[in-house]
Amino acid sequence: MTEYLFRQKRKAIFAESSGSCNLKCSYCCVTNRPRIDSSLDKDDFSFLFNSLGENIYFIFSGLGDFFCGYSSKDQLLRFLLLHDVMIYLDINGVEIRELNDPDLEGKERIGEINVSYHFSAMKEQKVINRWVASIKKLQENKFNYNMKMILSPHQRGIWEDGILFYAKEIQPMSGQKLVLVPDGSIDLKIQFDDLTKVADTYKDVVVFLGRGSKFKAKPLPPTSAQPCPAGSRYFRILNSGDIMPCEYFGNELNIRLGNTKRKELTTFKCDVNCSYTGFCDCTWATRNLTGLLNEQNEPYHRIL
Repeated sequence: MTEYLFRQKRKAIFAESSGSCNLKCSYCCVTNRPRIDSSLDKDDFSFLFNSLGENIYFIFSGLGDFFCGYSSKDQLLRFLLLHDVMIYLDINGVEIRELNDPDLEGKERIGEINVSYHFSAMKEQKVINRWVASIKKLQENKFNYNMKMILSPHQRGIWEDGILFYAKEIQPMSGQKLVLVPDGSIDLKIQFDDLTKVADTYKDVVVFLGRGSKFKAKPLPPTSAQPCPAGSRYFRILNSGDIMPCEYFGNELNIRLGNTKRKELTTFKCDVNCSYTGFCDCTWATRNLTGLLNEQNEPYHRIL
């Protein structure tokens, strides 16, 4: 690849889940599609470090649970923490592996852990007690974590049970309210009133932040284009090793910057002007915790 200009600057990389998950939730499309065999490994991440330098904020999120797709002997999270990184983890919490270790080297580099609470699936698969034990470990090991619960309209009959279980088993220990999240496969407008009502009814236990309502349904006019670090300091990596500048215009325009498994990577030499700001990837590429700045040295989130 040509000389990379941002080796010393902070980068953000969204690493998409391989689609592996140890739960089967009715509202999740992961368990309803063929299992994906390909996944990222230590060689893929070593290639990224060699190509981009370190000082990277990794976001492990997307469909499924990224780290449950690996055996315990892989120790992939431990490997990453040996580098100059910050890490955001999106997990279901049923199996936390390296996070069980109170002496995990580099644990201070895990900036935030977002734990999903899938009450119905956990009960059906008899893993709810394992989940509770995992939350206790996160608390004991002093990680910064929060919890969210998807309220799918299809499971309306068990919403209250899930909230009350959380209030009894978790909230006294964590001191946190449970964040309510709408079912992403159903129009958010249809769910808004129901979630607001539940949040009002159990206001001491849960909170609904209106997640999803802030994302734009269509691009902004071209005249409102903003500088964006996608392709220069922000990248999305798929389980196949494909590297894209971001999910939106990467998929729409079929832009690929390379592939970690083929050891190929090209990058943009400066921030691009984009009129698609405001989508999910934008919030990751520009939120405060990643520390990415625009050319005017203002946080991106101020100009979205």
